[in-house]
Formats: sequence, C-alpha cells, structure tokens
Amino acid sequence: MRGAETIQVDMSKYATDINMIKDTNIVEIKLEPLGPNLKGKEPSFQPSPTALHEAGHTLVGVKRNVGIAGVDIIPKGNALGVTYPDQFDAPTAAAGFATGTGGEGHDRFITEEIHGQSFGQAALIASIILMYNQKALMALGRALDTHKSLSRGDIYSIVDNAEKEDENDPKETMYEVVVKAKDGKEEREIVVLPEDQTILNVSLPQSGDIFVANEKGL
Repeated sequence: MRGAETIQVDMSKYATDINMIKDTNIVEIKLEPLGPNLKGKEPSFQPSPTALHEAGHTLVGVKRNVGIAGVDIIPKGNALGVTYPDQFDAPTAAAGFATGTGGEGHDRFITEEIHGQSFGQAALIASIILMYNQKALMALGRALDTHKSLSRGDIYSIVDNAEKEDENDPKETMYEVVVKAKDGKEEREIVVLPEDQTILNVSLPQSGDIFVANEKGL
C-alpha cells in the first residue's frame, strides 16, 4: 500500500509493543503460530476417518513411549477400529478425538470415569504432538487403509521412516497475523515463513481500512 508505514514484528515475542504503533486506528497487532506449514506436502490420498482416528492413538502412544502392540481398522462390535497400547495413557486415549474424527465416547469414559483424568487436557497434549508429526500421522493412516492392521514392527518402522523424510524437508511455520482496530474490526492474514526467520514486516495504513502484508507478499 502506497504511503503505508511498515513496522517490524519480532515473532519470538508474538506481539508488538503497542507504543510502536503510530497509527491511532490500530490498537493491537499479534502473531498466532498455527504450526508447521504443510501446504504442498499433502499425501497422495487422505486416510479414512477411522484410519486417521486409530493412527492418532497409535502415533501419540509411540511418541509418549507408551508402547503400541498393534492397531487395526477391523470392525468389532461397536468399534470400527482398535489400538492396542501396552499401558493406559490419557493423551494416547484422547488422541483419536484430537484428530477431529469424533468417536471419543469410549475413550472419554475410560479416561475420566475409569482413570479419573481430564479428557480435555489429555486431548490438548495429544493435539500438540499430532500437529508436529503430521507426516507420520498420515503415513500410519494410509498404511491402515491399505493393510487394515499393523504390527508393532510395522508401526515403529512407518513412524521412523516418516521422521527421516521430515528431517529432509524445509522447515517452515505458519502464522496468523491479527491486526485489531479501535472499532473492534480485525484483519487476519496467514503467512508462511522459514523456521529460522523471526522478523515479520507488517504494513500499516495511514488511515482507512486495515491492511497487512509481509515482505514476500504472502
């Protein structure tokens, strides 16, 4: 925008000092990390909801060293799939729900009623683990859709291979830039930046509508 003032925002603080903002129409600018950038890295096909649900249980169990003996998506009674952990772990139990595929009734009952732990807190822990291990999650889900069941050896091999592939991928992080005006209106912009970049350029208008952009025009 011609005539706009550009300020630099330090992403390591996730918010600008309000004193830096000279435009009196702007009352707040903040950055909200959304997690790793997965655009352009999606698998060739998405796992089915059941496979993704069980893959969530499995992956969180692996990452939390619970030990997973096996997993399948072979219907048994009311269950469309089953994950076999070596021991109970609340985030592992809540991980299916954290994938956004629903079907948490049994997992919630076991977590809250049998073990007396917070299902919501467990799901939050699980969602963070899943956010940063999407490649392994998708690989497990696709393998389940293909083979219907995975052994302990299969599971750990798939996760290990996915992690090795992930190490070779460029690391980028998605952020949502939120600019808030005095009248309560908000402007939101999704930006993707390299993991090692901590400064984001934010353009502010001298007057009028809110406008946000980074130096790459994303």
